[in-house]
Amino acid sequence: MLDCDIFTGEESFEGMVELIFSPQGIEFLTTFNFPDLATFRKFKKYHPERYGVYIDFGEITLTDTQNVFLVGDTTAVVKCRKTAAYTVCLMCGAKATVIASGYSVVKIENDKKSQVAIMTQDNAKVL
Repeated sequence: MLDCDIFTGEESFEGMVELIFSPQGIEFLTTFNFPDLATFRKFKKYHPERYGVYIDFGEITLTDTQNVFLVGDTTAVVKCRKTAAYTVCLMCGAKATVIASGYSVVKIENDKKSQVAIMTQDNAKVL
């Protein structure tokens, strides 16, 4: 097994979230189902929603939030309308309806436990 050279253990909470949203971070989390829901829940006290991470957040609607990470008991309508790149990631049974419109480009990653419905309008692209 290779050593991880991305995570040093010295990151702030905000720095950890930045790593999560990196292509390598999202791929690692969704491929290996890491961390589990119990571990994610330990981070709720830090209000991760400030950085786009919603853990057991119930039903929400997000509009033009470029980085979205939904975890556990979270059901979201994610509206992507601007000419911008968006990332939407779901884990641990989260659910989302992604509505992409205009010239938005949306990359979606999810684990096997999560569900995503996609609606594309205008010239939007979903990857």
